[in-house]
Amino acid sequence: MFYSVVEVMCARYSYMIDNIVLLITGTLHQRAISELIPKCHPLGSFEQMEAIHIASSPAELYNAVLVDTPLGEYVHLL
Repeated sequence: MFYSVVEVMCARYSYMIDNIVLLITGTLHQRAISELIPKCHPLGSFEQMEAIHIASSPAELYNAVLVDTPLGEYVHLL
């Protein structure tokens, strides 16, 4: 049972990372967030996804978006 919970959490983090990369890449290519959000995987969605476009540096990205996600503790270590 524990093994399957760990697998689900790892898969969710993977989808969250994919969604963040999609949003950052799309924003860099001047795509609208409203155009990108439907392309994100539902298992990797989180509340702060739509605020990703307000960050103009990695530090702002962390403070505005990632700090409140489960990925925040891992990104902070980088």
